[in-house]
Amino acid sequence: MATISSLGIGSGIDFESMVTGLLDAEFQAPTVQLETEQEELNTELSAVGVMKSAMQDFKDVVETLSDTSTFEKRTGTSADTTKFTISATDGAPIGVFGIEVTQLAQAHKLTLDVASAETTTTIGSGRLTFSIGSSSFNIDIAAGTDTMQDIVNAVNNSEDNIGVSASIIDTDAGATLVFTSNNSGVDNAMQIAVTDDDGNHTDTSGLSQLVYEGTTSNMTETDAALNATMNIDGKAVSSASNTFTTALTGVTITAIAIETSSGTETNATISQDTTAIATHIDDFIDKYNAIVTVMDTYANYDSDSESSGPLHGDSTTRTFYSLFTKQATEKVSGLTGNYQYLASLGISRDRNGMLEINQAATLSTAMTSNMASVKQLFTDTSDGIATRMEELMDSYLDSDGVYTQKELAISEEIRQNLIDFEELEADYVAQEETLRARFSYLDASLAQLDSISQMVESSVDSLKSTYGSND
Repeated sequence: MATISSLGIGSGIDFESMVTGLLDAEFQAPTVQLETEQEELNTELSAVGVMKSAMQDFKDVVETLSDTSTFEKRTGTSADTTKFTISATDGAPIGVFGIEVTQLAQAHKLTLDVASAETTTTIGSGRLTFSIGSSSFNIDIAAGTDTMQDIVNAVNNSEDNIGVSASIIDTDAGATLVFTSNNSGVDNAMQIAVTDDDGNHTDTSGLSQLVYEGTTSNMTETDAALNATMNIDGKAVSSASNTFTTALTGVTITAIAIETSSGTETNATISQDTTAIATHIDDFIDKYNAIVTVMDTYANYDSDSESSGPLHGDSTTRTFYSLFTKQATEKVSGLTGNYQYLASLGISRDRNGMLEINQAATLSTAMTSNMASVKQLFTDTSDGIATRMEELMDSYLDSDGVYTQKELAISEEIRQNLIDFEELEADYVAQEETLRARFSYLDASLAQLDSISQMVESSVDSLKSTYGSND
């Protein structure tokens, strides 16, 4: 705390030490008390923050495990990935399907070969109308900008283009103009109509060289528009692309190569993704144990060091931990059969309160042979392990939750402690000013008395000297 100017200059008495001693006697104890309280509150607030963080991590896990879709994860496996690949989404039908790829999808491609042509060879002026299905767009080619390269640029740069790419293959025999549909499949086949400025819209001179419509095919179809086709368990299906997304619900099959032996099927297997579920259960165990570790660090008494954590004896934390351990291990009401407890999956608490998988085979068997019961154990809407533990976490972590309110209460105590400290410091300054004023007055008075005493002594000495000489 602040100090004012030194005292005792006038009288020579150490009033400075007196003021310091009096202030220490009055303010040292309450200052130490407030500082101690502040440190304890900050430590407790930090501990609550660590606990809340661990609880939030656990909440994230149980939110996932309380969702029934978590237990409906699927995995797709192709017996020969050189022929096709397969993936599956939640809830896809489990089973084995025989697949034979019979045709790969192909984009429509048209070419125009002009003998000894170059990219700067003039084709002709007029209007090109490209159609794909019911959609179309027009390209106007003006005289003077009607070379092969001009046409390519006009098609590719058109803002109205509905899915056609133009290019030039410059070969030893001459340039070849190429139009390619951007998308494969029979529905994406191109047609090209021409309005030729020379008046003949279908002959093989001028812009009408590019006609490919109806019975007039002045361009050459080098690649036909094809759908991909395959047989699934003997049933024919098709797709505009090599990716089949609707043949099996929730399953995506990508054709890679045509089956060379007609009638030969390759197995595709859709199965329960037990690996993903096992990962979520491992997360459940890890995050549960993280809370146990926080409790050991912040809420227990250490007999070796004879010290306790900042949350030791805290009723809020003690109540939470009691509910936490109980809800993780007690029976799920309303369930029948072999899976009614977490322990029935081979998961139990060790002597330190940590969860562990002590019977891995039991868990594996449950997931492969009775996933429905495993799902219900965690997700039962009234009392599933993940369901009830998510509700517990919410009751402590929500904006009006127990631990959130505790955190706010500690923060308020810290704020009040700082106010008390400021008030104590103000009292200190005021008291110091009062003491200094009083001791300053006393110092001045004593200095004045000392001055008078010196004057009297001097006068006496003078008188003695005077009268002494008369004797």
